[in-house]
Amino acid sequence: MNKVKSYQTSSLSTDLHLHMEGVLKPTHIFRIWDILNLQINNTTRYQVTEMMSGGEANLDNFIRKLSTRWFQFTIRKASLMYFLEGRTDLTSQMVYTTIIKMVLDTLYQSGTRQVEMQVAMFNLIREGDMETNPLSYHPISAENDVDNLFRTFFSDGKNNKLYETYIPDIEQYIDYLSQTVDKHEIFCSARKARTSTDQMDVRIKFQLRRERSHDQAFLKNIDLENDGNIIKGLSTKGTTFMNKILKAYQSNKLDALDIAGVEDDVKEGATSLLDFTGFLRFAQKNGIPVTIHAGEAQPFDGKGKRRYKKNLNDMRERIYNNLATTIQYDALRIGHAVRLFDPEIETLLEKALERGIFLELNFTSNEFTGVADPNSHPIVRALAGDHPLFIRRPDLYDQLIRQVVICTDDPVIIRRKRALASEYQRIIYRLLQYQKTNPKYNWISTNFESQMKNNADRAFLPNLFTLPNISKSHLQ
Repeated sequence: MNKVKSYQTSSLSTDLHLHMEGVLKPTHIFRIWDILNLQINNTTRYQVTEMMSGGEANLDNFIRKLSTRWFQFTIRKASLMYFLEGRTDLTSQMVYTTIIKMVLDTLYQSGTRQVEMQVAMFNLIREGDMETNPLSYHPISAENDVDNLFRTFFSDGKNNKLYETYIPDIEQYIDYLSQTVDKHEIFCSARKARTSTDQMDVRIKFQLRRERSHDQAFLKNIDLENDGNIIKGLSTKGTTFMNKILKAYQSNKLDALDIAGVEDDVKEGATSLLDFTGFLRFAQKNGIPVTIHAGEAQPFDGKGKRRYKKNLNDMRERIYNNLATTIQYDALRIGHAVRLFDPEIETLLEKALERGIFLELNFTSNEFTGVADPNSHPIVRALAGDHPLFIRRPDLYDQLIRQVVICTDDPVIIRRKRALASEYQRIIYRLLQYQKTNPKYNWISTNFESQMKNNADRAFLPNLFTLPNISKSHLQ
C-alpha cells in the first residue's frame, strides 16, 4: 500500500465515544447559570475558569477540565434557591433540560451530526426531583451566599454527607433525557430519520460506573443458587433496576448501555468487570446493546510500573480480565482498548478482531490521562502495521483497519472548535511520523481518513455488526 500523503481532513461528523460532561467549556457553564438566573458572582466564575484550564497531562488535571462537578454544583444551587428563596421556576426538569440543551447546541455548533452521548446519572446529576425529594442534607443555611456553597462543595472530601442525597428515579431521568433530545427543534433522535444537515442524530447511552460501589453496589454480582449450583447474578434490587433499563430501551427512550470506571485503581477492593457478569448476562439475554470502557490504563512499565508498585501483577491481571470479559460478553465496541494491544495478550486482540468488535481510539484523551505516549501510541503503531499479531496473521490487519473508530472522548480536552477533525489530523500526522522513522511499517493507504469515517458510520447505533466476512456464530 501507499503511504498517507497528507493529513488534511474533510468534513467529519460522527462521534461514537463522547461523555456529556466533557463537552462544555467554562463559558458554556456560565451561560447555563445565566439562563437559570442563579446569580453566580464573578469571583466564582474566575475560580471555575482556573480549575478547568491549564495543568500538565495527568488524570487529576483531566478530571478537573470536565463539567461533572459544575453540573452537580448547578443542581445544588438551584435546589437551594428553590427551597430557600422560593424560586419555584427552578424545577428539576427545567435545570436538567437546560444543561442537556447546552450540550446538544455545543455539539451541533462543532459540526457533529451523529453522536452517541454517554450520560452517567450517578456522577452527573444526583439531586433527584427538587419538588418532591429535597436534599437530605443542607450544609449551608439561607443567609449563606454561593461562595460558601462553593467552598463547602469542594472541600477536602471529609464532608461525605454532601453526597448523601436523593438519587433520581431512573425512569424519570431517562424521560428527561429522551424528551429533551426529541423536542429540541434542530435535532432528531434515534427514533426519527435525519433529513438534512440542519439536524443531528443523537443516541443516548446510559453509563454505569464500576467504581461507584456506594451507590451502584446493587448491580454487582451476588451468589445465587441454581439447581444446586452457585452462580453469579443480580440482586433483587439490581434486577428491578435493570428491568427499568430494559423498559426504557424497548420504548426507544434509551439506545444502549455503557460501562466505565477507573481501571487502574490501586486501592484495595477495587472492582473489575468480573464483579458485574450478572449485569452483562442480563443485557446480553435481553438484547440491550452494550459498549465497555476497557484497557484504559497506564502501561505496566515506566510510569505505570511506578504507579502500581507492589500491585503490578494484580493490576495486570485485573485489566486483562476486563478485556477478556468485554470480549466474552459481546460488547459492540471497546472504549480506549489501549492495553488490548500489549503483545503478551495478542490472542485477545486476535479474538476481538475475529468477532468484529469495534475499537474506539481516543488519542488526545489517552495522552492527557497518561495512558499512552502520543509518539508511540499502541493503537497508532498497530495501524501502521507494527504489532506481532500481524506478522502471524496479516489478514487481521485488514480487519483492524475496518474496526477502529476515531472518537473524541471529551472534546473540551482537545481545545479545538472542531475537536473530531483535530483528532483525525493528529492521528494521521503521528502515523506519518512513525512511518518516517520506521520505514518498514508502510501499511497505511491513502484512503485512511475515509476508511475511518466509514467505520464510524457503520458502527453508529443501531447499525450493528455490519463488518463484511465476520462470523457471528458467537452471537447465537
